[in-house]
Amino acid sequence: MAATETRNASGNVPEPRSVNVEFKDKLLKMDIPVDWVSVPDVAHDTKGLYRRVGVESLKFMKRNFPAASR
Repeated sequence: MAATETRNASGNVPEPRSVNVEFKDKLLKMDIPVDWVSVPDVAHDTKGLYRRVGVESLKFMKRNFPAASR
């Protein structure tokens, strides 16, 4: 059974990003595919991330969860 791909969007401001990089690396060590997006000049800010990469994240969900996007 193939692992479910995950999508991680992380601002590139150092503090929260280091934890996110560690999490991504842990997923990869477990052979879980990661669609990793580093977002320039954004910190740990959901609205900022959504404004910058929200549409791509919605495309990821549509691609990986087709039944939910009907």
